[in-house]
Amino acid sequence: MSLDKSGDYTFHVYPKTSGVFHGYSYSYVRNGETVDLFGSITERSGYTVFNFDCNRNLLIVEKDLEGVVMEQPYDAVDIVHLRGGFDQVFDRYFQLMEIPKPRVQHKCGYTTWYNYYPNINEKIVTDDLEALAKVPEQIDIFQIDDGYQTAVGDWLSTDPEKFPNGMKAVADYVHSKGLKFGMYSCAGNLTCAGYPGSFEHEFIDAETFAQWGVDFLKYDYCYHSPIIHGQYLYRRMGLALENCGRDILFSACSWGADQTHEWIKTSAASMWRSTGDIFDTWESVKDLVKQQEKLHPYNGVGCFNDMDLSLIHISEPTRLGMISYAVFCLKKKEKKKKKTDFCWKKGKV
Repeated sequence: MSLDKSGDYTFHVYPKTSGVFHGYSYSYVRNGETVDLFGSITERSGYTVFNFDCNRNLLIVEKDLEGVVMEQPYDAVDIVHLRGGFDQVFDRYFQLMEIPKPRVQHKCGYTTWYNYYPNINEKIVTDDLEALAKVPEQIDIFQIDDGYQTAVGDWLSTDPEKFPNGMKAVADYVHSKGLKFGMYSCAGNLTCAGYPGSFEHEFIDAETFAQWGVDFLKYDYCYHSPIIHGQYLYRRMGLALENCGRDILFSACSWGADQTHEWIKTSAASMWRSTGDIFDTWESVKDLVKQQEKLHPYNGVGCFNDMDLSLIHISEPTRLGMISYAVFCLKKKEKKKKKTDFCWKKGKV
């Protein structure tokens, strides 16, 4: 049995009705702010599959015991049920599993991309930082996207006309506001806006990001090599970041291409784009959400599935791009109301 490009369809029987989902090793359901987590304490004897049937309020636990010969008393399953807040139950589960606590906590961030695209500069960054100080929602990360680089060069450098004080000074200013500093690069020869990418300069660029004081890196997938598989490109940057001397959260933005879900957890990425770009339409939002059904088993604490950012309209034509951490849900109202309610929740990263 093996995974294919569509996930675990080759060996898991998917129901034809809605309201039924499953997870491997652990899974959870949420009721408001309360989370019920069901997790296997040991997977040495085989994978544990948790099947939730919301229509019948039923939990079915399966264990893969193919090839196991039981000649003496044998613990086939060892399951724990934890109830509480999201952080509380996962911290406790990882403690029971003797797994170090994930370094990635819940974050909410801002990106420059959908407001300015590559037309950014130091004044725009400082003005936006001042404006974000007035936003009631807590912002944890301020990310500068594509367009800060010089147009020509052998490796990463900052455009001196756009950022005359250099990126280290910008990072220091972001940190002075109590925020983490995010940057952008790309696994290809060029970035999506046509600036030099990090291909074959991963370790040099990672060291540069560390020197600048970067805390978060969005790593795009434009103009990538046609002969080197994406898993190796992202592993290279992941390895470079792990050895750069600074703790930098690695956000893999490969759009779900090249079966990202199958190998992304080997890249040291803490979050991974599972879809193409979001557009400023309700149809785009629904499309991104629908794509998650097949990818749900691959999501997990420590390597989160990223459905792209959420576009929040403040006033036309300005848009506030909240980076990468949107979780959407559809809630059916009572039939007599004959309407569907859409709600946006702060993401869990």
